[in-house]
Amino acid sequence: MNSLALAKKRAQKEKGLGRRSKLDEHIKAIDYLLNEENFSLKQIQTFLKEDCKCEVSYSNLQGFCKRRFSNKDDKQVEVEEDIVIENKFDDNKKNKPKDPFENLKKWK
Repeated sequence: MNSLALAKKRAQKEKGLGRRSKLDEHIKAIDYLLNEENFSLKQIQTFLKEDCKCEVSYSNLQGFCKRRFSNKDDKQVEVEEDIVIENKFDDNKKNKPKDPFENLKKWK
């Protein structure tokens, strides 16, 4: 067997051994509270502790949310802010055709 086939075989055996966070069980609830209801991380931490019986430190919750949610939201916010363009041209000047000999007529 070549090394690629051996690597694929090893990956299939150890597929389920990846590390997971205990917050992955509550990811939909965290997403809802964070994005839909605009809860603070401190409020989410209290919700997890009291209602879900899942104690987690503030820094771990912050890191989890940053890894899971902030990538998609930051890109959307940046795009929305960059679209604003102001029109500084006078509409009356747009409609009139410009005379290329305008400067020469002033000298007569």
